[in-house]
Amino acid sequence: MTIGRDGHVFLPMNDSCRWFLVLLAELLVEHQKLGPLMQVLPICNKLLSQGAKELAQ
Repeated sequence: MTIGRDGHVFLPMNDSCRWFLVLLAELLVEHQKLGPLMQVLPICNKLLSQGAKELAQ
């Protein structure tokens, strides 16, 4: 552990911590890719439900 001039504490990162940060960054990228899809899913769900109701009649 090291304390910087500004008082922040710096902890050395081990391999598992680095791996976790890489994985977290990759998950964030994938989450951002899903953004546009998440916006249209409720509309698609509504249209599919309407179509199913019409077919059932």
